[in-house]
Amino acid sequence: VLLIFYDVTHIVHANNLRSDFLANASHELKTPVASLLGYIETLRGHAKDDPKAREKFLAIMQSQAERMQRLIEDLLSLRRIELTEHIAPTEATDLVLACRTAMESVQPLAKGQNIKLVYDGPDRAPVQGFQDDLVQLVLNLIHNAVHASTAKTTIRLQIDTLPAAKASYPFATVNPPDDVMRRRIVTPAEAPAGYIMLRVKDQGPGFAREHLPRIGERFYRVSETHETKGTGRKGTDRKGTGHKGTGLGLAIVKHIVLRHRGGLFIETVSDAAESETGTEFILLLPVVDNSNKLKNLNQ
Repeated sequence: VLLIFYDVTHIVHANNLRSDFLANASHELKTPVASLLGYIETLRGHAKDDPKAREKFLAIMQSQAERMQRLIEDLLSLRRIELTEHIAPTEATDLVLACRTAMESVQPLAKGQNIKLVYDGPDRAPVQGFQDDLVQLVLNLIHNAVHASTAKTTIRLQIDTLPAAKASYPFATVNPPDDVMRRRIVTPAEAPAGYIMLRVKDQGPGFAREHLPRIGERFYRVSETHETKGTGRKGTDRKGTGHKGTGLGLAIVKHIVLRHRGGLFIETVSDAAESETGTEFILLLPVVDNSNKLKNLNQ
């Protein structure tokens, strides 16, 4: 008698992920499509001769179409990143340039909500990476912070260097207060030359404790049923934000970090009501330790 055992855990897990992904994507696309069909039917019926109702319904239809477009773009980005996740970057790029490009893109949105974007750090920060991916990474982090923040607050981006020995624990303090929660989302790969560390910190209300383990999960959004203390606004992606995102922004960030063999950490204050608190994402990327790469970057 010959018995052969196969461990198919990873196969079952991959199939479950694929099924969940298709179910979630179908559900997210179904909602705006159903809304569009409903308003089209209304416009072709009793509202076709009502200019006021027509303008209102067209505005709603445009909003739903834009939401569907954002979802499709995020799905395509996530798919592209996952397909190339096994290919480690060999190029040298400047993280500071990526930060400034992302900040310029988000500046109109932040200014419209009376939120200030501040950069603190060196003029250059050479890392191993792809420029477009890093711009998208920082852009998603800033977008997330803007939509989570209240008016008249500041989002601060800070870049420093970090020795390889401290990569497993890059937080500013060793013993945080009881209301501070931390999580390692992505563990960084070994980088003998050390890391470039980017901190993106907002002054928003922070994540609730029960949501922290699911940060970076595809299509995961915080429930809209609660209201944030002191803001009067309902939450979606983060407590205190009125923005309904696709639920893919932080998943894209996570996979870009994985592709770049970097690290991603989060520190958040639950139910924060005072300024200078909120959520901080900490990104680690390997330092460029090749002089030829630095020369190419300078050129």
